[in-house]
Amino acid sequence: MGMVVALIATVGFTACSSDDEEEVLQLSELSGIWKMVHDEGVADAGLVTYTFCPNEGTMSKGTVVIYTSDWAAGDNIVYHDYMITPSGHLRITPKVGGQETRNIDCQIRSLDSTQMVWVFTSTDKTQETIVRFKKEVSEWYCGNE
Repeated sequence: MGMVVALIATVGFTACSSDDEEEVLQLSELSGIWKMVHDEGVADAGLVTYTFCPNEGTMSKGTVVIYTSDWAAGDNIVYHDYMITPSGHLRITPKVGGQETRNIDCQIRSLDSTQMVWVFTSTDKTQETIVRFKKEVSEWYCGNE
């Protein structure tokens, strides 16, 4: 009987400890330049940055400037709109009249003052792709595009 009580207490404690590991989503930290971090050993991955410029009065909507650079394709800058739902779903859409046509849909798993993690889930919900970013510049003047 004592063994059963000890086992239940251990399971209960373990379940409670996972609550302490909630994902951090600090939208107030979104503004700035975020550099995509590639896995160690990935050669010639190029440079990808996302500069988030929130609309006045809200962090959940605004403009994101996507900069890509690699040795084969060269440099490219595109301007998109973004929106983040209260649950952390990020949707990046092309600006009206822009040259880019693809959307980005993902879940922000974590966001704090130094890192951001996006999760893309396959349509059949069997695979996840995780993309990590490191904050490069916190204070950034977005101004006019």
